[in-house]
Amino acid sequence: MRLSEDRIVDLSYKIVGRILDDDLIYSDLDEDELIEFVKKIIINDLSIEDEIEAETKKIMSSYSRNIPEGSSEYKAMYMKTREDIAKRKNYVL
Repeated sequence: MRLSEDRIVDLSYKIVGRILDDDLIYSDLDEDELIEFVKKIIINDLSIEDEIEAETKKIMSSYSRNIPEGSSEYKAMYMKTREDIAKRKNYVL
């Protein structure tokens, strides 16, 4: 996961604070429950991105022709593969 637990908690507090300050939602949940809800959403989203990255790397490593990592061709193929996987999972990168 690209974000630490502390960073996820911090982001959750900021998001919920902004939502409540601007009266963007009405909820029966208290602030701590909302923070936990947002935290779970962030973690789930990051997990999906991790799955996409892992699947992309697996596919890239399975190609019979070895493309040097870091080359422009590798980057283009990596991005295309990653986008295809995300699209298949109905996920927007």
